[in-house]
Amino acid sequence: MMIVSKKKSICLFIVLLILLQACGTSDQYEVQSDINPSSSGEQNQTEDETFVPKETDVIFQNNELKNKEVLETFMETAGTKGNDNTSEIRVVKYFSSDNFIIYDLKSRYSEEADQRWIEVNPDTTYYDKNSNTQDVFNNAPQQCGWLEKDTTNPKDAYYKFFECRTNWEYRFLPALAGDKDN
Repeated sequence: MMIVSKKKSICLFIVLLILLQACGTSDQYEVQSDINPSSSGEQNQTEDETFVPKETDVIFQNNELKNKEVLETFMETAGTKGNDNTSEIRVVKYFSSDNFIIYDLKSRYSEEADQRWIEVNPDTTYYDKNSNTQDVFNNAPQQCGWLEKDTTNPKDAYYKFFECRTNWEYRFLPALAGDKDN
């Protein structure tokens, strides 16, 4: 008799687990279905909105660098090698026509520490994160020491960030790209 009741209790336990699982799953579906209508509407709005860069944005697209002088001026005045505590620019780096990252660069200064740095805030709204999963630089805001044009190797010159949170040096934009100073 004891063996039969053990079997019954195991069966009841399994049935109870299945029922609890089913109840828990249906609650999840209800919550998701409540959320999905609004989030799909937001998603459609995002897909319908087309990003238009500002005239003052530095744009790297099709191996061309537009508004290079804005980047050069920022590079000279921002971070540990500069003396401007308030300059900011926006850089749009295209990987394809619908796959790009928008970087907000801001020069910062702390009087208490007497330190300057550059805040780098990547906006990956329009970026396919699966296209370059190894690049941790774009996953979160960065704090970098300075931005510099590295032409040590003329065939492989880059604008680079130095002393950043995730990278000691980070190749930001090719420096020998065709220029379009509009």
